[in-house]
Amino acid sequence: MVRLENIYIASPMLWAYPMEQVLGIVNEHGIKGVEVWAEQVWYYNSTVRDIVHAKEKHGMSLTCHAASWDLNIAALNKGIRVQSVEEIKKSILLAEQMHAGNITIHPGRRTMSKEWTNWHVKVLIESLNEIAVFAQQHHVVVSIEVMEHVKKELITDYAAINSLLDYLPDSVMTTLDIAHIPSEEDFAIYYSQIKRINKIHISDRIKKKYHVPLGQGELDCVNMLKVLYHSELPLVIEGFDDSKKQKVLQENLNFLRQHFENYKKRSG
Repeated sequence: MVRLENIYIASPMLWAYPMEQVLGIVNEHGIKGVEVWAEQVWYYNSTVRDIVHAKEKHGMSLTCHAASWDLNIAALNKGIRVQSVEEIKKSILLAEQMHAGNITIHPGRRTMSKEWTNWHVKVLIESLNEIAVFAQQHHVVVSIEVMEHVKKELITDYAAINSLLDYLPDSVMTTLDIAHIPSEEDFAIYYSQIKRINKIHISDRIKKKYHVPLGQGELDCVNMLKVLYHSELPLVIEGFDDSKKQKVLQENLNFLRQHFENYKKRSG
C-alpha cells in the first residue's frame, strides 16, 4: 500500500457518522488526515474531548473547514453578514480546540446584481480582516477557498483571489479546489498562478455537479495528480456521502492509490 502522508479526507464523505467515528474509519483505510467540517461536528453534537481523544488514539492530523452552507460574509443584509462572521469565528475556536491549526473558509457572494460587485467586495474585505485578526489571536491559519464559477460567487479564479489577498494580512492563505477550475484551463499553469496556497481540495466534476469521485468526471484527474504528486501540501479528497456504505470514500482511495503507485514506479 502506498503511504499517502499528505492525504486528508473531507469528513462529509462520511456524513452518516459522528466525527469521532469518522476519524476511526479513515484510520482503518490507512489515511492519517481528516478535514473536519464544523457543521458535521455540531450536527452530531460531537464533543471536542471525544474528537481529540480519537485524534490522539489514531495518530491523526486534522485541518478544519468552517461553517459555510447557510452563510454569506458579504451579504447585503447586515444581520446575516454579522452572524456569518460569528459562525466562522465559532469554527475557528473549534479548530483551535482540536489543534487543527488550519481552517478553510468560503468567501462571500453577491446578494445583488453585478453592478453591486464593488460594494460586496468592500464588505467582504471588511469581514475577512475581522476574521483574520480573530484567527491570529487564536493561532489558527485562515485559508480562503476559490469557489465555483456559479452565479453571484465573488472569488472564482486566481485573479480574484490574488487581488483579494492584497487587502488581507500575509497570514491569510488560499485553498485551491481542483473541481472549481474551468476544464479548459491548463492545471499546471493555473496552479502556478495562485498566491499563498496551503491546502488543495481534490475531486472530479461532471458539468455542474461538483465533487464526484476522482476519475468519474470530465476533469483530467490523472494529469492533476501527476502535477501534485510531489506536493507537500495537504491534499483533501472532497465529496459527500450520507449512506453508511463508504462507497464514495473507497472509490476515491482506489483511484488515488492506483495512480500514485504508478507515479512512484516511474519516479523510482
